[in-house]
Amino acid sequence: MFEVETIGLEMKRQAKKNGTDMCSNTNKRLKTLIEAKNPLFDFISPTSSLESLIQPFNSKTFLNDYWEKKPLVNLRHGALTKHQHEVLSSIYSTQVLEEAAKEKRLLFGRDFHACRFDGEKTVDAVHAKGTLTSASLKKLLHGQKCTFQIHQPQRYSDLLWRLLEHLESYFGCLVGSNVYITPPGTQGLAPHYDDVEVFILQLEGSKHWKLYKPQVELARDYVVNLDPESLGNPIEEFTLRPGDFLYFPRGTIHQACADEGNQFSTHITISTYQHQSYGDYLRSVLFSSVEGLASSSVDFRRGIPLGSISNPVFNSSPLWNEMTSQLGKLTEQLSSHLRKIPFPQPMILDFWSSRLPPFGIDLDEIEGSQPKSPMPDMEDEVRLLYKTHVYFMKQKFQPDERDSEDEEKEEEQVEAIGFYSSIFNSRSDHMIMVEDHSSIENEPRVVLKFPLTYEESMKLLFERESVAANELPLPREDAEKLLSSLWSCHLLETVKT
Repeated sequence: MFEVETIGLEMKRQAKKNGTDMCSNTNKRLKTLIEAKNPLFDFISPTSSLESLIQPFNSKTFLNDYWEKKPLVNLRHGALTKHQHEVLSSIYSTQVLEEAAKEKRLLFGRDFHACRFDGEKTVDAVHAKGTLTSASLKKLLHGQKCTFQIHQPQRYSDLLWRLLEHLESYFGCLVGSNVYITPPGTQGLAPHYDDVEVFILQLEGSKHWKLYKPQVELARDYVVNLDPESLGNPIEEFTLRPGDFLYFPRGTIHQACADEGNQFSTHITISTYQHQSYGDYLRSVLFSSVEGLASSSVDFRRGIPLGSISNPVFNSSPLWNEMTSQLGKLTEQLSSHLRKIPFPQPMILDFWSSRLPPFGIDLDEIEGSQPKSPMPDMEDEVRLLYKTHVYFMKQKFQPDERDSEDEEKEEEQVEAIGFYSSIFNSRSDHMIMVEDHSSIENEPRVVLKFPLTYEESMKLLFERESVAANELPLPREDAEKLLSSLWSCHLLETVKT
């Protein structure tokens, strides 16, 4: 059995400031509004946060009746209080965008995009590049009548950080957001459909929406510039005003135009469940499962019949039945194997390396510092912290270099428990796209690596509110190593009794 190993605890911080300086004035206003009576959002739990967004519906009704099934149009602006409208306008607005341009905080491509619909297709803004200034904002927004798409404002809006962090815990996958600011009487995007579940909250002004029957149910692709003439009649048509909410499943064709008048339309789109289908799950687990079976079962290593890939009429030959029969047997072995190893490791690592850190975490404060709670000993009651932000699973690792005597041994993998936490993730890069339209990749941070014998103790810490250290089913020395490792990473505290 190998020692407890810390991996990556140097924790390379990509953005120590956490982006909180990008919108400090707005965050101060939001803090006052959030703490006042009758807030718009209830942040007691991930479920309450979702239900705040979809109110007056509860989560059970939403999941049973609407999720992945049909749109939900909730025109509730008349029921909101003055204070709730203030919270809405403070999330994002034309004024916030103007402040950002004045202070030169937004970079074209990374932080925002500008475009307009010319009646046939979406057209990108002319000469939109570099840092957004007051002059370029005026030219694009008022001159070219472009819609502004503000990318991932949860990076610097504390309210959105808090909301999306809860939604990621609720849905168990990444959740992103974009703000759309559209000049009166204009449309920013051509009819299109998305590969994500979409939640829309109108913040200021009004926008007229048209929803159409999906061409592909629960689509896996993002398809733009659909021909308006080919869409037929809308299945839903309505106008969203501040406080109104809209949800629709991926694949729902839609287009929206800001109402005429003097006020810009601003709404936030929250999106989730991209690449979370059964097909994605199977694609994630099948490769590693087949590799594992090929190592352990000679049936998977036997050669396919001669001519299988060179004979264009092989499926008419006598060997075809033999091959399909063998493939059927291998599929049965694979199916049995999948029941024992259900973890889609690539999907898991992608989520845990990219999700938001817990609301309120200050990387500057915890980096290199000693936890505030005293170091636990075996007489203490202890509690695992940030349970919705930790994950552990069995996986294979390359052995530690100090345990490898030669190159051949270094290639051997060792099974262990990988322990992940998002408390060290970068908020400022959350869901950000770079110029080639790929996401910024954060390497998965395996905070700790434990021997397999620690698994039951880790489950105990995860499932119970608190645990007496001497109840952990480990030898004393190993229990002390487990507690010390979690405590040093700010993931465990002693409970006062």
